[in-house]
Amino acid sequence: LEPVYRGGGEAEVERACVLAEAAFASYRETSLEARASFLETIAAEIEAIGDDLTQRGMAETGLPQARLEGERGRTCGQLRLFAAVVRAGEWL
Repeated sequence: LEPVYRGGGEAEVERACVLAEAAFASYRETSLEARASFLETIAAEIEAIGDDLTQRGMAETGLPQARLEGERGRTCGQLRLFAAVVRAGEWL
């Protein structure tokens, strides 16, 4: 896989900020269960990408396969842990 690096100018950054603010406005109205499910879905999708994600990461960063697989596992574990915290709602 060829590395792909795309920069954004001021207009792209502004658009990203506007879209993020719009997404937050609707996301903040979701239930804790919906938020937890969203995080778990992200973890599942990262895992589903599998080796393609690892290969892309290797091409873009030069990091070894084992390191990136470890990072993928850690990230998915953290997303699921955070989902459990959100679902419990004890932080409210």
